[in-house]
Amino acid sequence: MTQSKFRVLMVAACPFPYPRGTPVRILRMAETMTSLGHEVHVATYHLGQTEIPLPFQVHRIVNFRLYDKVTPGPTYVKLFVLDFLLALKVLSLVRRYKFDIVHAHHYEGLLAALPVRFLTRLPVIFDSHTLLEGELPFYDLHLGRNLKRQVGLWLDKSMPRLAHHVIAVSESIGRWYLEQAGLPPEKLSLIPNGVEVEHFSRAGQGNRHQGIILGFSGNAAEYQGVEHMLRAFHRLSSRYADIALHLYSSDDFSAYDDLITALGIRELIRIIPTDFANLPERLAEADILLNPRWSGDGYPLKLLNYMAAGKAVVSFRGTAHDLRHMETGWIVEQPNPDDFADGIQYLIEHPDLRYRLGQNARKFIEEHFTWRLRGMTLTDLYVKLLGRQQK
Repeated sequence: MTQSKFRVLMVAACPFPYPRGTPVRILRMAETMTSLGHEVHVATYHLGQTEIPLPFQVHRIVNFRLYDKVTPGPTYVKLFVLDFLLALKVLSLVRRYKFDIVHAHHYEGLLAALPVRFLTRLPVIFDSHTLLEGELPFYDLHLGRNLKRQVGLWLDKSMPRLAHHVIAVSESIGRWYLEQAGLPPEKLSLIPNGVEVEHFSRAGQGNRHQGIILGFSGNAAEYQGVEHMLRAFHRLSSRYADIALHLYSSDDFSAYDDLITALGIRELIRIIPTDFANLPERLAEADILLNPRWSGDGYPLKLLNYMAAGKAVVSFRGTAHDLRHMETGWIVEQPNPDDFADGIQYLIEHPDLRYRLGQNARKFIEEHFTWRLRGMTLTDLYVKLLGRQQK
């Protein structure tokens, strides 16, 4: 039997490719679908790591030189200039190529795909990576926090209905759409992120260092829970003289300078510029890896990377997702620094448990979270939406 092959346009309203959650999901999904024999095109901004060779076609908007922001979150220039230009690009591509389906990622990607939704007969998928009610208040749009939350709630309820089908990256997002937005079950699919298992298998368990290293991989945005992590680390630094915190990131953490100084932990923290290529080696340095993001309906990619690296993970319950307490990780129920510190301390004091949690986590990822599995699920969804039979 041969499988149906599709020509797909993915819409990426973000820097692309770029080493953070949404761009990475789009990249890996596009790579995987290409490897399965589909013809994938990506329409995106002028920004990103444009020098990286890719196995699929990338179509960028014009080089808008007045905008070079690559940090996450909406801005008015993005919404009214970049997304408008992206919508025009998507329309022009649809006229040029005979696509089978348009796969729009995140809310701004769907926004850029709406002209296609209403002017053509092409099916449009909305790939939802988060809920805006909880995330939008963290971004500076010169609006009150409550107003941003209300706008996010309205978008969460209204925009998914505009797509022909919705993909949720996590069970919590999917459940919210069913229960709060009233999305029909037949219009919803769950396709979590995958992880590059072979890439992270290079992160061994052996640590050639003295003392205890705690590791964090991610950006410096407020929603990441960096403040909680720093306060928890401060408590641990008073209990252990040989402890250090390594931030594996190329992001700017200067917003936390005053807090770090006030806590007296500056000499114990290292910010280590990291990209995807050397991330496994960075994670291998750490004894315990931290996910301090205490709320959010999206699926933190760092969590999957940590698990694939075979390391013990401490995470708040709000974003623990597929972690199982005392089986594949340590889950902290309440979002406060004291409990987070206590969880870390328990694993410091029990190295055998640390090792077992890391091994169990890696096995779980190998069995359930490869990108190839995600690509096969996505292909089945395309077949279903287009009404094609596999032959």
